[in-house]
Amino acid sequence: MPEKGRLLLERLVGLASRFSILRAPRGLGLLAGVDVVDNNGRADPQKAIQIAKRLLERGLVLVPSGVKGSSLSFCPPLTIRRKELQWALEELERVLGSMA
Repeated sequence: MPEKGRLLLERLVGLASRFSILRAPRGLGLLAGVDVVDNNGRADPQKAIQIAKRLLERGLVLVPSGVKGSSLSFCPPLTIRRKELQWALEELERVLGSMA
């Protein structure tokens, strides 16, 4: 797996282990996703929308997706720099931390 894709998936796995509202990180290269769940482990599309809105306020577009709209999908351009990817993941971590 290329370096940036590996970084993305490893950080999503790490975030899912720290924040119980994230589950099932997955991806291939720079196309990745993670499910947003409630305290009972059920899909939580409202929480996904809330996360996406807070990220948008910080300048990051992350779109809720999936059948129930409770997944967050990452699909940055292939030309994204490592530094930019790290920033995006740090912003996600900050938003999740503020919601905990």
